[in-house]
Amino acid sequence: MLTKRHWLHDSERRSRASVSRKDYLAADNWSLDTESTDFPNSPLGRSQEFSDETHPHLELDKTMVSMKKVAPGDCVFWYADGIHSVEASNEGKNAASVLYIPSVPLTLANVKYIKDQREQYLAGVPPPDFPGGAGESGFTNKGVESDILSLEGKRAMGLAPFDLTAAVDAAERDVMKEA
Repeated sequence: MLTKRHWLHDSERRSRASVSRKDYLAADNWSLDTESTDFPNSPLGRSQEFSDETHPHLELDKTMVSMKKVAPGDCVFWYADGIHSVEASNEGKNAASVLYIPSVPLTLANVKYIKDQREQYLAGVPPPDFPGGAGESGFTNKGVESDILSLEGKRAMGLAPFDLTAAVDAAERDVMKEA
């Protein structure tokens, strides 16, 4: 990830307005952070906000693609790492919702998320990386553990252990144990 936190050169210490866009975006004006799982302007519990100011290398004016009009019942799939946007408010006559179904590798960082997600799900509140609030905690028919029918689904939610015999090596087995 490219991050302004690791500014190294004089051109970065000056205000962005004092250098050309080309110099500002030059590779030697940035460093790649391969250690952190943080993504600039993406605080936990809030939606990610992208702009030319916070993520200039993304060139959003050229790379952000608008979704074509969808109708009730339509289903839209996108790659999770692809930038997408959902309208800030529903101006339509019908209820609208977005269902997020992630598919991610099992890493220690994701194991921590699974554990937090499990507790949030059982409490009926949004997962840790979504805006907070009461969620469905006051609903009489909110999702419960027994609603997740498959073993894979239970594992993804941290409600069942992983099969350690399926691990390809000791490192993978250790991560599976943590989950």
